Amino acid sequence: MGRSAGQAGGVLVLAALLGAAPVLAQDLPLSPPMPQAPGLPAASPATEGNGLAGPGLPPASGAQPTRPVQDGAPLRVAPSAGSLDGAVQALGRAVLTVDQEAMYRQSRWGLRAQAELAAQSRQVAADNDRAFADLVADEDALTAARATLSPEEFRARAARFDERVVAVRAERQAALEALTQTAERDRALFFQAAAPVLGRVMAARGALVVLDQRTVLIADERIDATAATIAALDAELGDGREIIAADRAQTEAGAGAAEGRGTPDPAGSPAPQPGPEPQGSP
Repeated sequence: MGRSAGQAGGVLVLAALLGAAPVLAQDLPLSPPMPQAPGLPAASPATEGNGLAGPGLPPASGAQPTRPVQDGAPLRVAPSAGSLDGAVQALGRAVLTVDQEAMYRQSRWGLRAQAELAAQSRQVAADNDRAFADLVADEDALTAARATLSPEEFRARAARFDERVVAVRAERQAALEALTQTAERDRALFFQAAAPVLGRVMAARGALVVLDQRTVLIADERIDATAATIAALDAELGDGREIIAADRAQTEAGAGAAEGRGTPDPAGSPAPQPGPEPQGSP
């Protein structure tokens, strides 16, 4: 009799826990896929790197999305009254989610980086246009002078023009690659500096794990710590200029030290020793 009562109690507890879970996938009604404009590729979750580390479903009955569903973001539902109690509530406190892209783009650091990158991109584009215009003008001048030049002189000028075209193309490609490397380094430094800040946010919330929202299918809105994390990042890191400057100085110092090791230091070189004096003839 006691065993039967215990089994009945376990069934009641399990039923209560299952009834309190508002986001179980098997309880969600499926809807047909959203129509898509012809000619456009299907949306896919974001896959950008340098971070810390689906398609949305309709909300459960009685729950309303708190914002439009975006690519790579989980469907967030507002909890119903009394939906998280006891063990489920404790589990909810143990898990947090963050939107890494929003962390970067909406923080003071990310806003500064995006503004600088846009300005540098415009400068690179302007330099490309100017270099292209100069090459076109030189080509037109060479074509116009062809009738007055000997075949040998024209071939020599044409060869020099081709060499200049190759050099300008390499220069502009190097400028573009430098811009890309600057953006990637800025982003990498941000997430490197953001990791301990996010850890402190996790500890303050009493959580045990922080998940990237791109890996979450559906979640209660109360576990989203993106806004709190951005506020903490702004307070502790600012716009990141000091960290970027320190990293640049360290990189330049390392390059200077490497260059110094490759060149012998005259001050540190041992003085040449005189050779033996020649023996005089008897």
